[in-house]
Amino acid sequence: MATLTKLLYLVGDTTLYSVTKNNSSYLGESAGGISVMSHILSPWSKGLFNQSIVQSGPVYESGRLQASKARSYYANKIIDDMNSNIDVNNLDSEEKLKFLQDSPIEEIVKRNSLFEKFMFINIPWVPSVDLHTADPFFPKTLEDLLREGVFNKVNML
Repeated sequence: MATLTKLLYLVGDTTLYSVTKNNSSYLGESAGGISVMSHILSPWSKGLFNQSIVQSGPVYESGRLQASKARSYYANKIIDDMNSNIDVNNLDSEEKLKFLQDSPIEEIVKRNSLFEKFMFINIPWVPSVDLHTADPFFPKTLEDLLREGVFNKVNML
């Protein structure tokens, strides 16, 4: 979301940055490359840039950025670790969401170590299809978007 906000700002303020929708490049290396590829695949970023440079960090790499467990697994682990007085099995998904939204972000981030590791980094937060909103960032799986050619066609280096 932060990157999308920056892209919208840059394209909107052409007087300051001389950026237009037809003359803008989005460059990212490593995690930044993942961000660039994510925006290429998301309909939210349509028309915000017409060129991209991806240096490492592919958004789709077998298993690397795919959740190995259901999202509810992660929510249950965090809630259980934050408050042992709550039986997460008795909460519905709305109650779990409310609990997490009301929790300080620092308390949630502290619990990254509860999850699987990639190299030396705990990464439970991965791109996912969110069909619970009218306008999801990823409306389909990354595989489906690529296979069906449903992504932003931009020049890529």
